[in-house]
Amino acid sequence: MSKIKRFSFLSSRAFTVIEVLVVITAITILTGLTMLSTTKYEQKARDGERQSKSIIITTALEKYYDENFEYPSCPLLTAAPATVKSTTLKSLVDAKALQAPRAADGTNSIVCGTTLPASPQDAFLYTCTSNSACATWQLKYRKESDGSTVTINSQHKAGAGSGGGVALAAPTITLTATLGGTDAVGTASASCTSGTPEYQIHYYKNSGAFPGTWTDASTTTASPVTEGESATFQAQARCVLAGAQSSDYTQSTIESVSRSVVAPSGLTTTAAISGSSAIGTVTGGSCSAGMTFQRQIRSLSQASPWTAGWTQYADIAGTSQTLAANEGWEYRFQQQARCLNATTGVGSAWVESADAGAIRPIATRGAPAVSTTGSLSNIHWDWGALSCPVGTSAQYQWYRTGSWGGTFGWWGPITETYADWPDNSQGYTFTLQVQQRCQSGYATGAWSASGSGSYARPVYAPGAPTGFSPDRQGYAGLAFNWNAPACGQATQGEWRADFANQGGKGILWINPPSGHANYWWYGGNAYAESYANPGTAWTNGWPSYGYVGDNNNQYAVKPPRMDLSAGVDGQFDSNNYFKIAVEYRCRNPTSGVASGVGPINSYSYVFP
Repeated sequence: MSKIKRFSFLSSRAFTVIEVLVVITAITILTGLTMLSTTKYEQKARDGERQSKSIIITTALEKYYDENFEYPSCPLLTAAPATVKSTTLKSLVDAKALQAPRAADGTNSIVCGTTLPASPQDAFLYTCTSNSACATWQLKYRKESDGSTVTINSQHKAGAGSGGGVALAAPTITLTATLGGTDAVGTASASCTSGTPEYQIHYYKNSGAFPGTWTDASTTTASPVTEGESATFQAQARCVLAGAQSSDYTQSTIESVSRSVVAPSGLTTTAAISGSSAIGTVTGGSCSAGMTFQRQIRSLSQASPWTAGWTQYADIAGTSQTLAANEGWEYRFQQQARCLNATTGVGSAWVESADAGAIRPIATRGAPAVSTTGSLSNIHWDWGALSCPVGTSAQYQWYRTGSWGGTFGWWGPITETYADWPDNSQGYTFTLQVQQRCQSGYATGAWSASGSGSYARPVYAPGAPTGFSPDRQGYAGLAFNWNAPACGQATQGEWRADFANQGGKGILWINPPSGHANYWWYGGNAYAESYANPGTAWTNGWPSYGYVGDNNNQYAVKPPRMDLSAGVDGQFDSNNYFKIAVEYRCRNPTSGVASGVGPINSYSYVFP
């Protein structure tokens, strides 16, 4: 069993002939690929050398034309390298530029003819229109990496009949300028009716002029083109046929492309009031690297919307602007900013922030001084005009009250500095409270404390009662009637009466005072102590309004009537003499204010 296991292990480590052949084949293929890759790299390197030397040669040919107004002939150009360098193409940096990469050292690889020869493979073909002097030429070489032919044509053309050729029609050429990343690219496109187009192009950045030299290409790149910079391009093209004939160069239009400057963003403007100052603060905004940030500010101050007018934008030092602020005025601020390429002077558009405003409050004023005058029919109040800050105006409101307890609420705001109360009520005190404030189109101050003025209208005394008449009620009663005098608005009449009788039996319940016999006044010493002196003023108090009673308060009647009763026997005696005296005053029943006493009037009557 152990031998079998050992044999199996060794068998697993052996290779078959097929496996060995596969490995060898793979190695061979990989080696070939490596060699091929190396060969391709070397070919591309030699193609790059051919391109560089062709540019050197053609540049020298154009320099030769600039100096001789013709191109060199084939014999001149195919001479020994040192001769060509010293005699013909003097602008050559090195005679080795005439040697193709795979040509022998010290040889001139330029050959003349119309067809690129198969041998030698590494050569520059120079095709000229004349053996003596060339008006135009074509240079060709074959790329080693892919076998393609590269053709370069002279910048100048043969004229009509030069070398037996005929000039071609000029091409139609267009040029576009575009931005890509940080590059500006100019691209030409030409169309020929005969032949193929050949291009040249050049450019300059920002301000300036085109260089005197052209680049043989249909496109070129200006890099970098930063914000605020520009690139200007121009191209020219000609039509070339078989390398022997060409048209004149046709120039394109001049095309420019600019990279704009990115405008700043995030601008913020705020406004605030500090004491008597308005402060606008500006923040935010930034520019790309290399750009200059510029900021300006403007302001608006107004007491009313219709007077608005912004100042001109102006440069600002720092981040705030302070203005002297009036009470009740609004102050608004706004900023604008841009980014600027300081080198080219090109900037972005000005970008504005949202504007911001603040209003200075109006301080509370003191209470007004109120004066009052009155008449029978009107009460008038005056208060001085309030002096308000510039751009603001005064307002007033008043609150009217009366001593009867009536109120009318606040009236206003008004601009008048007076008020009238057309009222003829008597016995009331009329009071007016006045408050004042200043206001603008944007702010209103608080109402001041109240100033007040009052007018107490008196109750005016009435006239004397009139129209006395007796009303006999038989032997047991007698009444006197009269007409009351008028009282003013809001007042009522009060009266009191006294009477005397003489002769006959006295009036019921009345006993004459001692020493007065049977002739005395009912009120004792109230009206008069003698019939002959009725004008003496009463000294006792008035009864309640509208009533009069005896001294013992045993009897009372409503005015304007006074009733008398007979004496102890129940009847009045004939020829009993009566005299009644009546006086009035007026009283405001709500306020209690009374007038002075009006004149007394009396009436005499003899009972039949």
